[in-house]
Amino acid sequence: MSMSVGSSLGARSYGGGNSSNVFGLNSGSQTEFSISIGNAAANGFADAVVKNVTSAGMLAARQGATRVKKLVADKLSQSDKQVGSLGDQVTFSGALTGLVDFGAAGPSASGGFQFKSGSALQDAFSLAAPGITSHGEAVDKVMVSGNTLTAGTSGKDAHDVFTLSLRPDSGLWTFTLVNPVDQLSNKSYQFRLLNLTGLMQGVKSDGATDALSGSVTIRINNDLGRATGKGNEGVVHQAGLTYSAPSTAAASGPKKYTPPINPLTGRGYAAASMATSSTLNILA
Repeated sequence: MSMSVGSSLGARSYGGGNSSNVFGLNSGSQTEFSISIGNAAANGFADAVVKNVTSAGMLAARQGATRVKKLVADKLSQSDKQVGSLGDQVTFSGALTGLVDFGAAGPSASGGFQFKSGSALQDAFSLAAPGITSHGEAVDKVMVSGNTLTAGTSGKDAHDVFTLSLRPDSGLWTFTLVNPVDQLSNKSYQFRLLNLTGLMQGVKSDGATDALSGSVTIRINNDLGRATGKGNEGVVHQAGLTYSAPSTAAASGPKKYTPPINPLTGRGYAAASMATSSTLNILA
């Protein structure tokens, strides 16, 4: 096909044939099409082609942008499910600031925020985690070493379950889940609640203790996600945890006696002959 600028539209046939067949579709004829259009028509045609191509490109770009936006939205909606560190899932920090009124006495010189101790701690712990188990064992053991409280089980497979650290001067506290707790089912929305309020207290300079005026709670969810919370109400996620069984030392018992080897002979030492004397001398 050839295009020339002119004012007519026509066709020429070669090799004979019916001239009334304008487009030269007769068999055996060779046809050359000639399309002659004006400059204005050519420009309009070109503009139409450009517009169509541009529109198609813009539509493809919009569709591509829509797909990208959807992928980004899906990624953002799953951002809590794809955290980079296990510590971000099982650790939550809060502060007891404002939960103790020290009055005119002020806080203790050794720190205004402390863990309870003795029977008071045991009683408070029994209320903090009632009925909660880990790997089938009751979470029933609590101890404080320095500024860290450790809770766990005391059964055959005794193991730590969580730790709670407390800064006496500022009241900043950090909860860390060490081993997963048993949930009521394996569904992701299941959770267990720990009420840690009674484990900590305020101590005034005159030695008087004061209970916290607000609650400190941790909700343990059975899924993945970054630890979140509001104030002293934290949410941690345990699906990234693997149960860590306690390390049990090998049972120790009497060992079988092995006679020593004489390095000179490579054999055992010869047994010493029994003393021939049966006389026992006792010095007065």
